[in-house]
Amino acid sequence: MRCCLNIIYLIISQLYKMRGLQWTYEDFRAYLLVYCSFADHIQVNIEREEIRKRIGSTMFHTYQKMIENDDDDTSNYKLKNYVRNNAFSQEQVDVLLSEIQAIFLCDGEFHKLEKRQFVSLSKLLQKLVKEEPSQFRKGVS
Repeated sequence: MRCCLNIIYLIISQLYKMRGLQWTYEDFRAYLLVYCSFADHIQVNIEREEIRKRIGSTMFHTYQKMIENDDDDTSNYKLKNYVRNNAFSQEQVDVLLSEIQAIFLCDGEFHKLEKRQFVSLSKLLQKLVKEEPSQFRKGVS
């Protein structure tokens, strides 16, 4: 019986985590930038400081804790859910991609896993746009 209750609790907690988020653009941006800092599975101090400069300490700590508690599926769901329910101009997407790239490059290296995540996020974010093509669509050098 106790095992069944634990399973039910886990299912309910996952559903609670994954239900529709009512994020602002700034919430999405903060979550996205902190998420990117874990692309190579190592978040270094210079990445943390770069993100803090961009989103502030309070938002950094809020979304840092959230991402530490989320598994990959939950993080992907949250990002995709926001993308599905919002639309941006090409300029806004380009700014986000530029910020993501800056986070990836701030430690002086653009690791393979970071490149892979950048390409994946570029494709996801382009779904927000119904306008002209992005300068980032051509790929990462």
